[in-house]
Parts: sequence; C-alpha cells; structure tokens
Amino acid sequence: MDRNKVQSILQEAVENPDLARQNLIRLQNAWGEVIESLGGPDKALLVGSQPVAANEHHAILAFESNFNAGQTMKRDNLNTMFGNILSQAAGFSPEILAISMEEWKEVRAAFSAKAKSSQTEKEAEESLIPEGFEFLADKVKVEED
Repeated sequence: MDRNKVQSILQEAVENPDLARQNLIRLQNAWGEVIESLGGPDKALLVGSQPVAANEHHAILAFESNFNAGQTMKRDNLNTMFGNILSQAAGFSPEILAISMEEWKEVRAAFSAKAKSSQTEKEAEESLIPEGFEFLADKVKVEED
C-alpha cells in the first residue's frame, strides 16, 4: 500500500471536501453492485471491505483483514475488473488502493494530527503581527534564532 498516495487523497479531500464527498458517495453507492458482479474467490476476498476515501483517480478500500488487503493489491486483474464495473456503476473508474482498517485509522489519525499541527503553527505565525499592522504581514519575515 502506497502511503504517499493515501496522504495525497486525504490532502485533496481537505482542499476540496465537496468533490471528495461526492466521489466517496458515488463509490459507496456502487460498492454493492461491484461485489455482486464479482465471482468466487474475488468476491470472497472483498467481503468485509468498504470504500473509505476516493478521488477521480484512486479509491481507498479498507479491509477488516490485513491479509485480504494484501491479496487484493497483488491481483492485477481486480483493478481492471473494478475499472469496468465502476465505470458503469459509479461513472468513474479509480485505481484501487487496499488497506487494512487498522492501518487506515492510523494513517488518517496521523494525517489529521499533522494537519492540526500545521494549522496551529500558521495561527501562531499570524499572531506575531500586532493588531492594526496586518497590512504589513506580507513584508514581515520571522526568523528562528
């Protein structure tokens, strides 16, 4: 599982929450149809999985089992099948990224903590400029000692 791609999808969701929500809802609404369209071992592999995030190019599936997530990523044919089914059912065909639910929660929590930390730093920098002097904000450069 490529954590950089997952982080990128989460960042896109922060930057454009409406589009991220729309992509995820389309994927969730089509997920039952995707599962039903598969047969045998592929279907069994995906039982207990659920879409947790998506953009136009990638969809993150969280699995109850780390083993199933790993097996899903090893099967090249699944992405092709997903693409065909999702194209019809959801109107787009993202590449699937499989992750265990446990790892998804860790990645999401780390991303959230990092985003909050960045926001706190930004607010701290903004508070260095005295009230009434905001017009000088772009001319002030704060340097660490």
